[in-house]
Formats: sequence, structure tokens, C-alpha cells
Amino acid sequence: MKVKILKSTRNSYWYNNDIGKIFEISYITDDFWFKVKPSGNWIRKSDCVDVKEYREEKLKRILK
Repeated sequence: MKVKILKSTRNSYWYNNDIGKIFEISYITDDFWFKVKPSGNWIRKSDCVDVKEYREEKLKRILK
């Protein structure tokens, strides 16, 4: 699974300067976090979107 960073809820998160970038996920917790591979860093779920879902939604808006 790949996710795209849409925002950073806190300025202190490691991905604060990576808005718009896509990362491969290696592990998903039940609560709030995705684990990025290979770095092992975590991304808050509310700060990103599944790339596949994002592309499908964008395509729907374009075709309207």
C-alpha cells in the first residue's frame, strides 16, 4: 500500500516538509498510524490518503 502525505498535523512530525510525497507502507496499526518502509518512521493516518483511493477520487472529479 502507498500513501500520499496531504498535511502535517504538527510541525514536529518528520514528514512536515514532505507534503505531496508518496511513501510505501509496511505496517498499519488499528488506531492512528502507518509505518513507512524501509525507514520505520510513522505517519498519522489523518495526515495522508491511500494513493489508489486518492487517484480514483481525483479521476471522478475530472470526469464530472
